[in-house]
Amino acid sequence: MGNQDIKIGGAVTYWSLGLWTELEKLKTDFTTLGLEKFVPEPRTPAACLKNALEACYPAYLVRPLKTKDAGFAVVEETRGMDENQYRTVVTARVEPGVKVSVTPYDYQVTQIILEQFNKHLGLLRPAQVTDALVKYIESLGGTKLRPGGGLYWLADQHLYSWLEVVSAVERAGLSKMHSVYLLRTVMDADAVRAVQDAVTQEIMTEAESLHKEVLGGELGERALEHRRQAAMRLREKTREYEEILGVGLDSLRQSCDKLEDAAAAAAP
Repeated sequence: MGNQDIKIGGAVTYWSLGLWTELEKLKTDFTTLGLEKFVPEPRTPAACLKNALEACYPAYLVRPLKTKDAGFAVVEETRGMDENQYRTVVTARVEPGVKVSVTPYDYQVTQIILEQFNKHLGLLRPAQVTDALVKYIESLGGTKLRPGGGLYWLADQHLYSWLEVVSAVERAGLSKMHSVYLLRTVMDADAVRAVQDAVTQEIMTEAESLHKEVLGGELGERALEHRRQAAMRLREKTREYEEILGVGLDSLRQSCDKLEDAAAAAAP
């Protein structure tokens, strides 16, 4: 069998995240890479207090209080033959200045809750990390291979940048429970078809959504400019994928033209 050139066009990537990510570790590595804008926002103090109480009282219920402030009650449930009995063990609130008050006050109990609260202030949920990864891979021109996301294809020239970011995510995982996978792809006919179909669906869907917004006639000048810039990004992505796949994506170009024309016509 003779030698055959194999063209590595990119990679399929997906990830599996554990429950918690250390915010400061992720922020430090992202900042070193110049990617501060992709660092997730910290969770709210109320969410952290709820998780702290759940960690301190794993066998109890943690229920929000019907008040304007961020408060929770730890409730003991006793099951009965005809009805269940409930007893409030402790309540806790986040006070101004990100301080926690506990009722009834007990020094040792309060310190344990505060320790967990401070710990959770520095942790991120999987959804926050996933959102950051999705935003970053989309900024690199990656395209989702499934409508619901979770599986992405990324061109070869962007893989090094992606690996730097996913390495940072893996390092920030609490108990080293994060894993990001990368499967190199050979750009044969089937691979080209899969990526072409995915990017066509993605760009067409976004272009149609933006077009409807523009035609709605309710966008101001700034909003129209944002849609025009979005159309330019879609056009650039179309051009990039034409080069990667070696095929013309005329339908996508036409959708971008339609969107840009609508935005120009709607401009004041």
